[in-house]
Amino acid sequence: MKAYLSFFILTCSMITGAHGACLDNILSKNILINSPPKEMIVNTQNRLYFYSAPEEDCKIKDLFVVNSDHLLAYHESQNFTYVSYLSDKNKITSGWVHSNGVSAVATQNNTKDVISINDFLVTYKSNPPILLGSSSKKFNSWAQKNSLELSDPSLAGIDENNWTVSFDGGYVGLNEVDKSMEGRFDNDSETYLAIFNISGAGFETYRGISIGSSWNDMLDKYGKGKAIVDGQSCLSYPYFWMKLTFCKTDDSVSMIEISDAPPKSFENYPTKP
Repeated sequence: MKAYLSFFILTCSMITGAHGACLDNILSKNILINSPPKEMIVNTQNRLYFYSAPEEDCKIKDLFVVNSDHLLAYHESQNFTYVSYLSDKNKITSGWVHSNGVSAVATQNNTKDVISINDFLVTYKSNPPILLGSSSKKFNSWAQKNSLELSDPSLAGIDENNWTVSFDGGYVGLNEVDKSMEGRFDNDSETYLAIFNISGAGFETYRGISIGSSWNDMLDKYGKGKAIVDGQSCLSYPYFWMKLTFCKTDDSVSMIEISDAPPKSFENYPTKP
């Protein structure tokens, strides 16, 4: 599903001078949002530079990706695409790049050992799904449509910027939209869906795994996993900075968790839609 935006709100106080002027230009742009975001690959032998706005005059010196780097694309505007890149050093870079420098990566749905953005969708009782990383406003609307009774938000541990909301069969973590995330949301989104933990009936992953599914069935659909947590009782499947985790009791799935928590290290030249 895609929606058009008529304006962007300026939010990045760290950007001044030329970049500040570049951000002003976005007010007149029509921005197309990709939901869910698209996985892209850099397809040029030259450096693909980041821009602070979808304008030729807004190039950011010494900030670029190279051929074969993988990105997630969130917005499009004329000949530019707004992307986020996770480096080998676990650092996120976000900004605009030339659209002709990237190509879409074909989504390989339900392919063992290959995780895609669709694997971060959660379905409840076969109703339309919610995507991890959605704004809290979208999650609340989704929960209401599914008649989920939500608890009042409570602070998650000692972190004053993260909250937990529970319901029958699980809980979610709502994190503050920080500078590594803010280019992805509309102007009234202060928190987003960062964790979806499932421990009860009714919820299902994109590939049809739910609490009580056999462990072998999960392995048949997802593969062996990229990392092992807590010995052999949990398997995790990473995708960019996101992660899908399954835990078992005996030979059945007893917990499912998907998380979207970017590392704190980032280079970001965002605008807020």
